[in-house]
Amino acid sequence: AMDSKALSSFAKRKNKNEAPDGRRDTDADYGRKEYRGVDDNGKAWEKIVKWFGYKLHLIVDATYELPVTFKVTKASASDITEGHELLHQMQERQPEILKTAETMAADRGYD
Repeated sequence: AMDSKALSSFAKRKNKNEAPDGRRDTDADYGRKEYRGVDDNGKAWEKIVKWFGYKLHLIVDATYELPVTFKVTKASASDITEGHELLHQMQERQPEILKTAETMAADRGYD
């Protein structure tokens, strides 16, 4: 299974001073995730989540619920781009896991 998770920074916004002096988060960025669906009455709904920080991209063994590989990026990183990178990383470092995998499940952010 593959998914991403928002990780908020303790900083609330980007600092105008980009100098890495240990007092500010210069690597974080703004992220946005949109959720859409239809409720029981057939009415469409939408929820938008915004944060400043990072994103954890993760592939796990869904049977045993153990992490296989992961990457932490800026919050604005694309799920599908990072998902492809994780799969290429698995191909190089853990080809035996890919050979035994029967299916891959991910949400529509990876379509």
